[in-house]
Amino acid sequence: MSEANDGQTIYLHTNILVSILTEDGLSATAIDWLDAQSGRLAISG
Repeated sequence: MSEANDGQTIYLHTNILVSILTEDGLSATAIDWLDAQSGRLAISG
């Protein structure tokens, strides 16, 4: 249960980070980074 909550927290923080980066004009980099993180979460969980 704790691991699942940690994963959701990381995901939410990632979405916030992506939003911030997108406003700064780095959306492509943010999306690539998010894809990499999503892949890691999917593999581990």
